Order: sequence, then structure tokens, then C-alpha cells
Amino acid sequence: MVSAIVFLALGASTSAQTRVGGEREPCVQASANARFDGVGYGHWVSVNNTCDHPVICEISTNVAPAAVTVSVPRGERREVNTFLSSPAREFTPTVSCHASR
Repeated sequence: MVSAIVFLALGASTSAQTRVGGEREPCVQASANARFDGVGYGHWVSVNNTCDHPVICEISTNVAPAAVTVSVPRGERREVNTFLSSPAREFTPTVSCHASR
């Protein structure tokens, strides 16, 4: 039992950074990482909006190709989980954003 707790504690901090493709305004930054959740990897994509206007972003990955739409208010950050407990640590995200009017 103790070894399982140690494994989960160590696994929770495991993540892998991923390069993010897609078209975005220079004031919108995106990052992605895979976080071990004790069973597999959660695929997370973060969008940080430093623009002076809100943006709408389409987020998809090679593992979860159906795009998810997220609205990010100006000056805020949103984090989206695109896949839970994946056996794959690596994934390729695409984040495309445009101004919300």
C-alpha cells in the first residue's frame, strides 16, 4: 500500500511539455502538457490572453480531433483537458484563436 501512495505522489508531478501549433494573435499564448493522473495521462492545453479584447479559441489534438471552443476574456487564462487517462504521454495540440466581436 505504501508503494502505491509513493507512486501516485511521484506520478502526479510528472508532466511533458508539448509544442502547440495553430494560428493566434501575438497577444495569445498557448501551451500544452501531459500530466500523469495515476492511471494514464491527462492532456491539458492552456490559453493565456494578454490582448485588450476577448478571444475565441478552437482547440483540438491528434488524440481528440473534435475541436473544443473556449472563450478567453481579456487578461485571463483558460485551461482545457482534452483527454483523460490516456496511455500516451505525447500528443499534438492545435490552438487557433481570433478576436471575439
